[in-house]
Amino acid sequence: PAPTLRHCSLKQVAMETLEMLRSDPLAEKVTLETDIADVSCRGDPDQLRQVLINLVRNALAAAGPGGKVRITVGERDGRSEIRVWDSAGSIPASDLVRVFEPFYTTKAGGTGLGLSTAHSIVHAHHGTIVARSAPQTGTEFLVELPRAEEELRADSGR
Repeated sequence: PAPTLRHCSLKQVAMETLEMLRSDPLAEKVTLETDIADVSCRGDPDQLRQVLINLVRNALAAAGPGGKVRITVGERDGRSEIRVWDSAGSIPASDLVRVFEPFYTTKAGGTGLGLSTAHSIVHAHHGTIVARSAPQTGTEFLVELPRAEEELRADSGR
């Protein structure tokens, strides 16, 4: 469904999501690091929570026991951003161009809907999502969203 856009604290969404995911079996023996600033956007907290769940669970699965996952929420160049990084760096370049396609998966038992859903939600919020991966540097998904103030000004000008 279309998002119900309102002022949304990305810090609150991230903290609630991470609290829930700490008990996920995928999080066992994975070092979870956070750097979460108090930034906001105009968004649907429930849908943005789903984006984070999908990205973080994928990162936990990729990193595996002994691996690291880092979640960063901040602001850069006038946009709110969420970064989910894992130490695995296991997505081949040939797969990176397809990871957001519906039903595309390389995971046994995967549906290929998690990243596709995240992509759809982010775009419905007038944002972007990109992925980078290399064995030397890990895998990172970057979500950029318009800041709340920009969205409010855009709506009042219509």
